[in-house]
Amino acid sequence: MPERYELLENWLDTVFDKEKYVLTKLAGDASFRCYYRVQTTTKSYILMDAPPNQECCESFVAIDGLLSSKGIHAPEIFHQNQKDGFLLLEDFGDDVLLKILSPKNADENYKKAIDIICLMQKIQHTAQIPTFDYTFIQQELNLFKTWFLEKLLVYTLPDNEAKIIDNFFHHLAEQIMQQPYVFIHRDFHARNLMSLSTGELGVLDFQDAMLGPISYDLVSLLKDAYISWPRQKQELWLSYYHNQALKQGILNNYALGQLYNDFDIIGLQRHIKIIGIFSRLAIRDGKTQYLNDIPRVLHYTLDALTRIELYHDVYQLFTKKLQPLFENHQ
Repeated sequence: MPERYELLENWLDTVFDKEKYVLTKLAGDASFRCYYRVQTTTKSYILMDAPPNQECCESFVAIDGLLSSKGIHAPEIFHQNQKDGFLLLEDFGDDVLLKILSPKNADENYKKAIDIICLMQKIQHTAQIPTFDYTFIQQELNLFKTWFLEKLLVYTLPDNEAKIIDNFFHHLAEQIMQQPYVFIHRDFHARNLMSLSTGELGVLDFQDAMLGPISYDLVSLLKDAYISWPRQKQELWLSYYHNQALKQGILNNYALGQLYNDFDIIGLQRHIKIIGIFSRLAIRDGKTQYLNDIPRVLHYTLDALTRIELYHDVYQLFTKKLQPLFENHQ
């Protein structure tokens, strides 16, 4: 996109005046945003290029302020041009949490991340962010039907199976909306956390934050689409969160067993949506590498279905029909 790159360079020329800089493109993500490292003789920055017709800088700037007000290390914004979709941000370095995680340091890092979740859940100024409501939940779940079933597998659900899925999606939404609602990041996983030289974790990709169910970010973190941990580990970290949330007044009369159940309910919604999104990324955007992550997400989905007896018919549909269809597609 030569015209956009020229626009970007012209803006940087204005920002840095006559100071020289070097612009290096970085790996992208699952969005339409692009990132560059901008190095001057004295400092390094990250430039976020978010085309205004596809992405919104305004929400990034607003949520950045909310996070920072709670002592969460979101990137400082040095310069902004929201009209053209450019932000010049603090450079967090290259240590994405996903790259440095190991069994030896996982406990320390996941507890740091859970501490950040607790801080986020205490954000009160949520009037400016949308709510994770019934309509939105259904829109996300329908990505699974449209992109995974219909477009990837080229499979049309017969009436009896369509009824099972529709009832399942309705019940999931009803269960989700019974959870306490708090500020949620909505994509709080190890690819969006940076290990900083200060020992802190830096937080990225928060522009889609919502007011939503209390277990949502815990699912994003502990049932990560890009790295797996045993259920025993997940429950230990959930227990750590539960203790911290009770101490800090985030939870009240909320049993650990209820948290485990809510965690699995939210996991079903999030992972079914992700299967749809990964299919869309492959088909629409040509990012076929995301198909390689569907088996992990499908495993999370099947595991959660086995834990909730009410969804036995859904489990049977997935294991006897949909999983084999996907395996034959690969």
